[in-house]
Amino acid sequence: MKRKSNTFVNHTGFYALLVTFLFFVLPNLTFAPDNSPSLQVSLAKYEPYPVSPGKYVDVWLKVENTGYGDARNATLIIESSFPFVQLEGYDYVWNIGELKPSQSAVKKFRFMVDRNAAAGTNYLKVKFSSDPSTGIWVTKELSLEVKEYQVFLKISSVSFSSALAPGSRVNMTLTIENNANLYLKNIAVSLSAQSSDLFKYAVEGSNTRIIERLDPQEKKEVVFTLLIDGSSKTGVYSIPLTLEYYDENNNLYTRTESIGVAVNQKPELEVYLDSSEEYFIKGKLNRARITVVNKGTSDARFVTVSVEENDGYKLLSSSSSYLGEIESDDQASITVEMYIEQDAPSKLQIPVVVNYKDVLGNQYSEKFTKEITVFSVDELERYGAYTSRARTYLYLALLILVLYVLKKRRKLLSKILSKR
Repeated sequence: MKRKSNTFVNHTGFYALLVTFLFFVLPNLTFAPDNSPSLQVSLAKYEPYPVSPGKYVDVWLKVENTGYGDARNATLIIESSFPFVQLEGYDYVWNIGELKPSQSAVKKFRFMVDRNAAAGTNYLKVKFSSDPSTGIWVTKELSLEVKEYQVFLKISSVSFSSALAPGSRVNMTLTIENNANLYLKNIAVSLSAQSSDLFKYAVEGSNTRIIERLDPQEKKEVVFTLLIDGSSKTGVYSIPLTLEYYDENNNLYTRTESIGVAVNQKPELEVYLDSSEEYFIKGKLNRARITVVNKGTSDARFVTVSVEENDGYKLLSSSSSYLGEIESDDQASITVEMYIEQDAPSKLQIPVVVNYKDVLGNQYSEKFTKEITVFSVDELERYGAYTSRARTYLYLALLILVLYVLKKRRKLLSKILSKR
């Protein structure tokens, strides 16, 4: 039993020494500062975001010393990594030099993004060392987002050889522009004929034009001849257009566009002027009826008629009147009063100004000079076309007198016959 007790004492002493060692020595080993540097590399930013295939990208890299010792010759090398292509004349080895603890440095690098870059996350590979002479290097991959490449064929301009009027034949020129960074080929531009109650047109000849190839940023024109149906109404419409093309990798693209067009025709107005009392007579007050007729296919809106002064007459009523809207194949009239001078010539020139707008708001002003024939009273009487009021009254008085005499005579005859 004595021997077993000694063994226990020996073990107890050993454990006591071990605990004492761990208590005093281990904390010093665990928390003792390490005086070596530690570099961390990160992506500060990149522009544009996201990255586009076939475009340049600027990348700002940040190197920071997060250790406790100085980095005496910090160096970073950007390795060749698809899809980020290194450019000639640019240095992709960054000799930073000394970096003290908590000190950092930032530098910008430029790359070309390969046209075949995949959409999504892509990685730029770098390696770095606090001192290359030690032979210790750390590698890291930095992620950049690449967006899907958009092959865009643009209609940069549309022009017409003349206004699109009902019944017209118009050339429409489209300028097609390649806004992509790769060439496009077998470009088919197609128009579809359209028929509706308001707007009808047909494409003369083939409705498809082919462009064999368009290099990046290149432009070419295609021309279509449109036959506008005569029954088309004035207004704003759209013409559907389809673009079908291939890129240099034989990928097919199809897109539908619409071209806004304005169908319009200037209203065809005519002015007529006549007398409300059959003749224009010198030395008297005359009423002139002015009629505006719309002979065109387009409505005239906000129509205003003005009569101007001229030699031989004087306006006695308002010289301007508002007619409002005159639809196609319709008319509107006003009456103005004018005194025609006694010594006026037999032919008078009456200037009439008509102001109006078409249905698209375009303003027009037209001047019509209407010639009228005026007569003196004597001329009309000589022609048997006029009887003065005085003579009319005299004829009326004579008629009454004759009727009175006839009535008296009838009574006298009745008395004589009754006596017999």
